[in-house]
Amino acid sequence: MRTFALIFSFFILHFSFSQEHEKKVAEMLAKNEVKEVIAYIDANDLSTKDGFRFDYWESKARLDNRKDISDLQEKALKNAPDNSETTMLKYSFLYHKFHNMDASADEEMIKTGMDLEKKIEAYGKKDPFYARLNILFAEYLMELGYYLEASKRAKLALKADSKLRNANLLYGYAMILAEGGDKSVKYIEKEVKLHPNNPDAFWVMGDLTEYSKGICDETCLGYKAMASEASPQEMEYFVYYLTALGDAGMYDLVVENIESVGSKYDEKTMAYMKAEAYLFMDQYQDSKALCEKHLKKFPKDDRMLYLLSQNLIYLDQIDEGLKVALEMNSLAPDDPMYKFALAEIYYYQEEDELALQICEKEIKDSSDYAMFYLLASDIYFESDDIDKGVELFQEAGQRTGFWSDVLDFQIVTYLDAVVDEMPKEIFNKTLKAIEEAYEDENKQCILDYYHYKKNDPDNLSKITVKCKEYIENGAMN
Repeated sequence: MRTFALIFSFFILHFSFSQEHEKKVAEMLAKNEVKEVIAYIDANDLSTKDGFRFDYWESKARLDNRKDISDLQEKALKNAPDNSETTMLKYSFLYHKFHNMDASADEEMIKTGMDLEKKIEAYGKKDPFYARLNILFAEYLMELGYYLEASKRAKLALKADSKLRNANLLYGYAMILAEGGDKSVKYIEKEVKLHPNNPDAFWVMGDLTEYSKGICDETCLGYKAMASEASPQEMEYFVYYLTALGDAGMYDLVVENIESVGSKYDEKTMAYMKAEAYLFMDQYQDSKALCEKHLKKFPKDDRMLYLLSQNLIYLDQIDEGLKVALEMNSLAPDDPMYKFALAEIYYYQEEDELALQICEKEIKDSSDYAMFYLLASDIYFESDDIDKGVELFQEAGQRTGFWSDVLDFQIVTYLDAVVDEMPKEIFNKTLKAIEEAYEDENKQCILDYYHYKKNDPDNLSKITVKCKEYIENGAMN
């Protein structure tokens, strides 16, 4: 689970340092000047002195965010003293690993968190890293979805240091997730006042705005832009901002931002997001050209191969798409999205049996990828096996990502198949589910058309001509 984009927390420096170094490092950390922190600590040979080790390695880890940093962990912990700062380093590196790896690490993370809890209790409240260790433990708990427990740990950190970076933020956000409502927003607002350059605070404010309004509007996007601007050295915030723009349908701004500042971030990620934006803007030739240019340099980039396969489908170059789909499946044979892309291409080649073989194997293995059920459902509908088509469509709705993956024509195909036979009460419940969960510009047309068709066919003429033609053409234009 990816609940909270916090990597590490920082800010307490031991009183034994020279005030000059302490002030300088604190100022740079407050401004998220991560590269500058590393350069300053290196220049003054501070990285081996008690109290600066964590800030040094934490800065390096933040720069390598979303990457494998096992080599940094080995260097950071080499010949390290057995104290609370070393514990902070060790468990911060482990948190980074669990937070950024694609595979679920819940069980291992729980065990690691329990070990960290024992360490914190052993050090006690007077330890100089007590507050920060509690914040780190709270981050573990947030990642695992234990929001109330996370708030309690953040509260302990606040009692030890009321101005600690992320303490107010983490306490307020955990309380909101645990209890709902907005009474704890004041803690997040306090975080912004105490640490006005904290990107996590801006990001959470953006999320809360989105949750309260049901959409990431201009205010929400503004907060997420501020998060990216507050920490420009970290790609994660920039990617999250681009993702928010894409979710809002502003793909032209995704491209614009990548072209203006994307060159300082990971080349593969930026190329993929730009090509994806062009795809969603229906600029298939531009997207295809970007994919092909990128693949000349990185021929085994399976994500870009996937985008290329989608462009080839839309450009009706199905045979070329098949070659690409086979290649990406050879690179990542267990990825369900790539398996579906191959099945989809077989479907467009009218090789229904090959497409069904892939879908039915995934269905047999209880895949959570809804599109296997939807594609198989379409094939059965087209072969006039309506009962099987309906059964698969209903199963699809129970799978992860169903509503985000579904398309108009699949809903219309399904509703056409059941509108006459399905009892009115069940049919209207189906319409209600579509109204509550499905997001598409044609949703209201679909709902209105089938409401009248089922409940009041004599007034079907109330539907606009444009809507009626759209539905009766199979929602394909």
